[in-house]
Amino acid sequence: MTAFLNAADARGMNVILDAHNYGRYGHGAFSDVTNHGDVIGSKAVPIAAFADFWYRIAVEFQGHPSLMGYDLMNEPHDMGNPSVWPTAAQAAVNAIRRVDAARYVIIQGDDWATSAAWLTSNNANLSVNDPAAHILYEAHQYFDHDDRGVYAGSYEQEGAYPTIGVDRLQPFATWLSQHRYNGLLGEYGVPNNDRRWLTVLDHFLTAVRQHGMWGTYWAGGPLWRSYQLSCEPQANGTDAAQMTIVQKYPSVSMAGRSG
Repeated sequence: MTAFLNAADARGMNVILDAHNYGRYGHGAFSDVTNHGDVIGSKAVPIAAFADFWYRIAVEFQGHPSLMGYDLMNEPHDMGNPSVWPTAAQAAVNAIRRVDAARYVIIQGDDWATSAAWLTSNNANLSVNDPAAHILYEAHQYFDHDDRGVYAGSYEQEGAYPTIGVDRLQPFATWLSQHRYNGLLGEYGVPNNDRRWLTVLDHFLTAVRQHGMWGTYWAGGPLWRSYQLSCEPQANGTDAAQMTIVQKYPSVSMAGRSG
């Protein structure tokens, strides 16, 4: 992580550090999202341990100019009761602010952070106090039938239409507006197998920009190879199809990378 941030520092890039484990601590297989270890707030992983983790991360990395923010946890879900995640997030914010008041703290919603379900999930009352007033709330959104981003079926089979992303963004956008919060779309992506998905992405990013949000496209980096959502250049050096849309929105889009 230090080497990565040093490289980003040298190139004038922005980096978000993200704990990517669904509200848990453990070593389950990446593909098995139901078995990623013990949930935060349990006896095995008390909230104090989660806060201590973020305190140590902030102490270690807050001096890097490339560091844009701390994303507390990717897609927490099934946390035990609705109060667990807000309490854990508040404890982590308090810990980070002991050493770093300058960077964003990014808080994803419970229930997989899904934008379309934001108002009907545990997130309707998600509110964290930040003495530095520098929080971004984060949602994720895909456009297949179950919001998961697998895209196993065709465009028709997934029930897609040109403005499906606009419609699925609206609950999160409404909640942000009601509370005067700032938002980030931390994951969204479309397959490269049907150009109609590019139209969906185009409409979606127009709406993201209109609502004054930032976004990170999922996914980029050579790790992904032939992954159908990847915006990494093709083997022959030409841009991925998705880049024809992503590059239209420089004030919105960054490419998310996991690895």
